[in-house]
Amino acid sequence: PKSKQLQFFKYPAFGDNNVTSIIEDHLGNIFVGTQKQGVSRYDNETGEMVSVSYSGDDGQLSVYCMAIVDGQLWVGTDGQGVKIYNPLKNQLEDYRINSASVDFSKGKVHSIMEDKDGNLWFSTKGNGLVKAEPDMNSPHGLRFTRYINDPKNPNSISNNDVYFTYQDSQGRIWVGLLGGGLNLISEENGAI
Repeated sequence: PKSKQLQFFKYPAFGDNNVTSIIEDHLGNIFVGTQKQGVSRYDNETGEMVSVSYSGDDGQLSVYCMAIVDGQLWVGTDGQGVKIYNPLKNQLEDYRINSASVDFSKGKVHSIMEDKDGNLWFSTKGNGLVKAEPDMNSPHGLRFTRYINDPKNPNSISNNDVYFTYQDSQGRIWVGLLGGGLNLISEENGAI
């Protein structure tokens, strides 16, 4: 019988012992996000962690979350916006959109979720919830809808600090908020 083996990866193997997220892409690459040293990729051939470089000028990345969207790795950060992995360069690059209702170049992105219709949901700290729908007529191929708290509107989200979104088996979008509890979005009319 095969013996079980436990392998440890600690600093300096991948730069930071504070792991925030782990994800696998369609090619079997394992990516590890860390609190202070960005993203590392497990090299299946050598059995070692390889640092993923970052092309931006923000310095060291603090990773909150990662998601695979259409086979591509997206990274949500703590105050440095959204990054996308370029596998040809083994590098993270800034995701900049000038037409978005939220400036993705800065800000905290706690969660990125792709729903069953291919829409992306960005959970942000302080900037509410952002839905990006595929739309070939829009710049960058995405149309953005931003859900923010409006104290005068009972159908708005209950807080702008959104930590997580989840789509259930019925297609409903559940939204977890810091200090705002749990919200449920009705896709028929966008009501909360």
